[in-house]
Amino acid sequence: MGELGNVACEINRELARRGLTAKGVQPMVDFLAERLVKAGVPLLRLNITHERLRSDIMVSDYGWWRGGERNISVDWARVMPQEDELASYPFYHMYLEKLEEWRVDLTDRRMHNRFPLFGALNELGCTDYMAFTVLYVPKMFGKDDDEGGINSFHISYVADREGGMSDSDIELLRAVTPSFGLAVKAVILADSLESVALTYLGTHAGSRVLKGQIGHGDKVDLEAVIWFSDLRASTRWAQSLSPDGFLALLNDYFAATSGAVIDGGGQILRYYGDATLAIFPIGEGEDARGAVARALAAVREADRRVAALNRKRHDKGDEPVGYGIGLHVGEMIYGNIGVPQRQDFTIIGTAANLASRVEGQCKRLSRRVVVTGAVAALNDGPWENLGPHQLDGVAEPVPLFAPGWSLATH
Repeated sequence: MGELGNVACEINRELARRGLTAKGVQPMVDFLAERLVKAGVPLLRLNITHERLRSDIMVSDYGWWRGGERNISVDWARVMPQEDELASYPFYHMYLEKLEEWRVDLTDRRMHNRFPLFGALNELGCTDYMAFTVLYVPKMFGKDDDEGGINSFHISYVADREGGMSDSDIELLRAVTPSFGLAVKAVILADSLESVALTYLGTHAGSRVLKGQIGHGDKVDLEAVIWFSDLRASTRWAQSLSPDGFLALLNDYFAATSGAVIDGGGQILRYYGDATLAIFPIGEGEDARGAVARALAAVREADRRVAALNRKRHDKGDEPVGYGIGLHVGEMIYGNIGVPQRQDFTIIGTAANLASRVEGQCKRLSRRVVVTGAVAALNDGPWENLGPHQLDGVAEPVPLFAPGWSLATH
């Protein structure tokens, strides 16, 4: 097999092991770069870029530099650069030209104007650039003929030896890069599954699904404070605004209200159009008063954030947004419902329905926040007693209260 083959086999075996056990990409980048240097490759820099299946991150970069001073992982926000900026990126050039390999002599100054990175690397003493596009076929997400989806990552090796890398160096890179790609793909796939599960199911339901509770009918019994909130005048907003304008309004509103829930330790379970169902679970051994206190603190924070949003809207000449919040505390079933081909992990039971009915009283009672007597009994208030009310689908009248610090609607 020869020395080169033995080194490649050793690296590939370790990459396979790390692909099965690693919890991040950066440690694998560090391992590969350091092992290549040990094998005699004059590597100064190794960098990989891959797409992310995240709503807030478009791509991630992982960099290694010999000596370790500039080893860094960077996440880039989901903002598309301008075309002229994109054109200066070597990896974008590889994407456009469908190049699986690209080697550049960094001492050739003719390349520096078009690709400023090459000039910057050459100023650091770099002489040789070798890049690979590692394709995933079929795509990790979506069909082959679909636009979008994660289907590749890019890796570049930069050397600083006079004359660049040798033929045997390049042969070694070609031998280990596919295995490195497979290991990275395993980590990216795990990260993407977690991101999708937690983003679209919420942290509580998403974590349970990731732990394997996906059987039809799997359930747990749960006690929690239930939050149900709704945007006021949503039909009028939808009719008066453009689709993009209405979507922007919804996202601003959810950033204020749902953001307060998440920051306050709550879990968003589902959006019903412009309505939100969330819970503040009562942990094992925890006093229910703690969960109620967290939920009420989130209500006050949501009120503060919506007020700030409305000040901005006023400054632009836009109408303020209003909302209602209903809170209840009780026991419920949390589990899978639906059919095997399409399931939802959510809460069911009278407690969840009651929270929705309570929120429905906000407009009738001209109160921004209404809670059940069960919630009020677990917090010292101050409270405004709204009296018992007959709610749809509930046999007995339900005592309702409003926080003393939130007596009126917007």
